[in-house]
This record gives sequence, structure tokens and C-alpha cells, in this order.
Amino acid sequence: MNHLYCFLIFSSLISSAFSQQLISLNGFKGGNAKNDLQVTEPCSIYVSASSDDEITLRNIILVSEQTKISLFDLKMRRLPLNTGQLQRYPIKPSAYLTTTLGTDELKNLNGVIYISTLKQTQNNYFYVFDVFDAQNINMQGLGNVNVVSVFLNTNNNTNPVRSTKISNWKQGEQARALMYAGIPMDSIEPINTQIFSNPMHTDITDIYFSNVEQFSLGIVAFYLKTYSGCSFRIEPGYVPLAGSTTTSTTTTGFYMKPYGVLDAALTINTLRDFTKTGYTGSNILGHLPDNGVVNFDVYDGSLHYSQATVPNDFFAPWSTPHIGNNFVISSANSRDGQYYVQYYVSRKFLFPSMAGELSSHRKI
Repeated sequence: MNHLYCFLIFSSLISSAFSQQLISLNGFKGGNAKNDLQVTEPCSIYVSASSDDEITLRNIILVSEQTKISLFDLKMRRLPLNTGQLQRYPIKPSAYLTTTLGTDELKNLNGVIYISTLKQTQNNYFYVFDVFDAQNINMQGLGNVNVVSVFLNTNNNTNPVRSTKISNWKQGEQARALMYAGIPMDSIEPINTQIFSNPMHTDITDIYFSNVEQFSLGIVAFYLKTYSGCSFRIEPGYVPLAGSTTTSTTTTGFYMKPYGVLDAALTINTLRDFTKTGYTGSNILGHLPDNGVVNFDVYDGSLHYSQATVPNDFFAPWSTPHIGNNFVISSANSRDGQYYVQYYVSRKFLFPSMAGELSSHRKI
């Protein structure tokens, strides 16, 4: 099964009513056919094609009214040239793709086209990045503004493919950051649909973490909505979490199980301060086949605290007022599905607050 293709079909169904699109290059027709991009308003287009060769991309042409540009030139529209930030390219509703190459040749492509909406095009704080190489992302210098950053990864040279590594996360206590799978719409996201956030929304309160564990996610598109900014290093790569140890006694991290990966138990050891107690918890969402389940287990000697979750589009926060020697993320019947887990360990005493604090206090 082509899981990239399934993801893009799902994204197209979701976004078709909102103009934005994420389209795989391997679905276009060759032989000089006009591939209508079905654009309904003036908008912008971006190309990520890290694993596709220059000659092929130069032979695929985007036509918008009287202007023409190759997909290779679109791919290389970066600000500045040696970074991953892509420069928007405006197109009109009549835009289409055409090429002299054959349809079978196009089927070997791995890249994607991302088409943003008119509203996103007009937003000066809307950015798109191609994760083709290591780069430092810094939103903190933009000040107290709402920023949307889309990340595209079409690099097949990682294991697993299209895996993105995020490290060196820095964020002020008053800042807000929420990460979502897929591409952004113009509307506000429903609550409890983010795959990662800081502060993290838990069943007790919203917790800010000065320490964020490095993590990776294997997905072609995701986006980050921030207020007052954060900074981090992003690059193609994978972070092996099995057998690792958290780097602070109060910390948050993230794990994603991609499509096609077999069920496995992932053990993460906990850096502990035995003079203090605290909390361990997780938010889990995603989609699994029938009878699929994700388990989050906390172990402290002979003591065991656990939560079994059948993931869907919304997470239900869970925690236990204990910190163990380790915790284990595992699943059953999940090979043909994917799920996301944000976890945390906090040695602080947590005061309950109103649910939805993160979403209602600051819309971003």
C-alpha cells in the first residue's frame, strides 16, 4: 500500500472545500495533457521534491495565464537560497501542469505540490518550509504575533522515509505552540486535535515545559501555529526513543508510529528526583484498524499504572499522580494505522484549571 498516496488523498478530501491542496506529483498525467489544478481563487503554490531529479522536474511546467515556470525552479524558490523556507509563487484559477514526459515516468516521482488559500497568501506571517536539509527555525524574533509554519518533507533517504527530526526546542513561558498533522485550513482547529503542544493540555491543567525532548515524525506535511514564537533545529532524520532516558525531571516529548510499522513496545526511562513525587501522562490520537489499541504504561517497581486508548481525531488527556522508573508506549493491531503520543513527566504539584485553557485563552 502507498501510504503517502493514502495520506494525500485524505488531505485532498479534507481540503477540497477550502481551496488548499496537497497533491502528489506521481498522480499527474503526461504526454502534454493539461492537469487542471482546480484552483478556485488567486493563491500560492509551493513544491517539495527532495528525492526527485532535476532533469525530470525541469520538464514539468506550471502554466498560469501567460506565465510559465518549471517545477525545478519552483522547488528552488527559497528565501534565502540555502535555506528551506520556500518563496510563494502566485497562481490564478486557470493554472495547470503539463509535460512532454510519459505518465509512467511521472509515477516514479516522490514530490508534492502544496497550494495555499488566498487568505494564507495575504498573511505576512504564513511560512512554508522544505525539510531538505538541517536548518534552524527561529520564530521568537518575530515578537508577539500569531505565526503559521507549514513543513513539507519528501526526503526518501531517511529510515523511515520522510522522517523529520526536531531538536533544541526553546520557548518562553508566555509563548504558545501547537503542532498539527497535515496542512492548515483557514478555520480554527477543533480543540484537542493537536499532535503536540507547549504548554501541553492535560487532564489537570495546561503545563509549560522549558525542556522538550528531541523527537521525530514520519509524515509528509505538518504545521505549527505559534504565538510569541519558539526556536528549534529541524532536519531529515529519525530519533530512536527505545531505551532512551528523559533529559530532565520535568519534560515533555513526542512519539509517532507511522503506517506500515509493526507493533512494538517502546520503553523510555525516566530521569527521577526521588525526593519528590509528581505526574506522568499522555495525549494520544490517530487512526488504527478495527480492534487496534494504544497502551501507555507507567512502571515503578511492582507498581503499574496504565491507560488503553482506541485513538481517533481527538485526544482525551490522561495522567497518573506517580512518576515511575520508566513508561512504555505499545500498540496492538496498528500496522495499517498511525498514531501520535505526546507524553510528559512533571515533578511539580499541579493545580487544576478549567479545561480548554490553552485553546480559549489564546487563539492561534
